[in-house]
Amino acid sequence: MTIENGKVVIHAVHERDAEAFWKKLELGREEPCFVCGFPVTSKSFGAIGVCKGKVVVCCDNGRCFMSFRDKIKTEEKVNEER
Repeated sequence: MTIENGKVVIHAVHERDAEAFWKKLELGREEPCFVCGFPVTSKSFGAIGVCKGKVVVCCDNGRCFMSFRDKIKTEEKVNEER
């Protein structure tokens, strides 16, 4: 974990640390995938990011993972334009 431009950047989370990381972010037992809405847990997430100041998660589906970053950027851009 590092701090870049005032933001905490986490490059990877080991499987053995995933549950503690999930709890540290104060996520519920299940959170909806930001892309498809499928329930995601500390054992099934593919990515975690921040959108509009809120922690969002992505399931472990490859298609969702590929769309995750673009969706966050799009949501942030729309928010900035308002």
